[in-house]
Amino acid sequence: MREQLEHLLLSQNRGIEVRVIPAHQTRVLVLHPFHLMRFPNTTPVVHVELAAGAFYVHGKDVGPYESIIRRLDRVALSPSDTRTIITELMKGL
Repeated sequence: MREQLEHLLLSQNRGIEVRVIPAHQTRVLVLHPFHLMRFPNTTPVVHVELAAGAFYVHGKDVGPYESIIRRLDRVALSPSDTRTIITELMKGL
């Protein structure tokens, strides 16, 4: 587990934002993993992963996924606080 936590810390150094969502923050429900992708010359696209496949969402149907991202952003700890929590967890291992 220590190696996984170290990997998360190192990913922050490569431009990947890692943020912890506290366990008591259960107001945001995500049923399936998804990737919200933004491109310079077109509207956003969402790639939704399911157990038996995947699909892409375009146009106005992207809105609910953007809303989920905004809600997750509000409840997640800052990158700095996340780094502190991961570091503290590593000390206990």
